[in-house]
Formats: sequence, C-alpha cells, structure tokens
Amino acid sequence: IEGNLAVVPAGGEDGAIIALDKKTGEPPWKCAAGTPGYATPYPFTYKDTRYIFCFGAKAGIIANAKSGKEACQIPWETAYDVNASEPIYHDGHLFLSSGYKTGSALYKLAGEGDDLTAGEVWRKPKLFLTKFTSCVLKDGILYGGDQNGLRCVDFKTGNELWSDNSLRNASVLLAHQSLIIMTEKGQIIVAKATGKAFERTAEANVLGGRCWTVPTLADGKLYLRNLQKAVCLDLKANG
Repeated sequence: IEGNLAVVPAGGEDGAIIALDKKTGEPPWKCAAGTPGYATPYPFTYKDTRYIFCFGAKAGIIANAKSGKEACQIPWETAYDVNASEPIYHDGHLFLSSGYKTGSALYKLAGEGDDLTAGEVWRKPKLFLTKFTSCVLKDGILYGGDQNGLRCVDFKTGNELWSDNSLRNASVLLAHQSLIIMTEKGQIIVAKATGKAFERTAEANVLGGRCWTVPTLADGKLYLRNLQKAVCLDLKANG
C-alpha cells in the first residue's frame, strides 16, 4: 500500500508492476513487462523521490511511485524464477537476496528522477540464500536465515560477523533491540540484535513439522504457523 495506491506484481499483459486505486480499482499506471516475482513491492525514498522496487522473475524493477515510470532495472536471475525475499534500502544502497544458488548483493544508487543507475558494491553467491525469508537491518548490520544457517553480516561490506549453521531456513523478525527467530522445525529463539556474538536470551519449542512462514508481531502477540495450524503467543503475559 502506497498512499491511495495498492501496488501489485501482476506480470503478463498487465505489466510487471501495476498500481490500483484503493477505492475504485482503476489502474493509474503500469510499469515494465514480464513474469512477476514472488516478493511484495517495496517502497522507499531516494533523493526526495518516492520509488517502488518490485522483483520480476529475472530482474528487479524500480518504478517512480507517482508516475509509474521505470527508473532502473537490475538483472537478477534465480533458479525456478523464485525471487521471494524483500529488498532493503538504506543510505542510498539497495540490498537484494534470493535462494537457489543466487545469494545476495548490495547496489549503490546514483542519478535522480526517472534516470537511476545501480552500481554493484559487493556480491556473494553463497551468502543469504534466502528461499522464502527476508533479512532485517539494525544499526548497519544485516541478520537473516537461509538454507545454510543463521547469518549476521555488515551491510556495507558483506563481511560476516557471526553465524550459526545449525539454524537452517530460520525466519528472523526484528523487535526493538531483539531478534525473534523461528526455526524451520518450530522453535522460537529470542536473541540480542548485536554483531558481537549470537546471544540467546530465551527459547521455546512451539510447533513441529515444517515452519516456512515469517512470524508476525502485533500488539505484544506473536503469530506463528506451520503447514497445518497457527499459534498465537502472548509475549506480554509475563511482563
């Protein structure tokens, strides 16, 4: 949702990205073409202009949020066309990640208006192979889980600060100064959001089976699910 618009990765003849008026359903703009990706469109502000990044199947597209004009495309091919992870914009840089041998990269934006370029700062095919999860950013540090484990990485350099290879395909949620981690086997781990070390502060076994859904935190309640059921935990119950 961007102002009065609902922006979706439609694909096909409707355009790679399409904006719909929330009240009428009319499309004020469409951008680019091609098969859509899986990730939700991501709005950000660069040099006082509002943009929307959207993954297609083979590229990341940056559109002007007001006019829908394409400002930039970043080639980004993934096996099975699965670009499911949300990007992260910070300090003029755009971070992208995907699973299936693609990995992650950081791009520095340049230009203005509808004429942007994205210069590669670093790219690592074995770092943050995020099949379905997205990373989070806190104080210049990236945290995320992928098919190889849990990772903590410096945003600007891509250098790894710490890792835990036992926590594969874990989903990570940022809550104030803490990380809420859900393992793919249904264990919840609360840890400090710090680049110094992986410091657990609480943990509990909540679900079983395969848990490939990022937790949702709302009003002190944590919502989780596996393939069969959903669970709500009251994090405020014990103060």
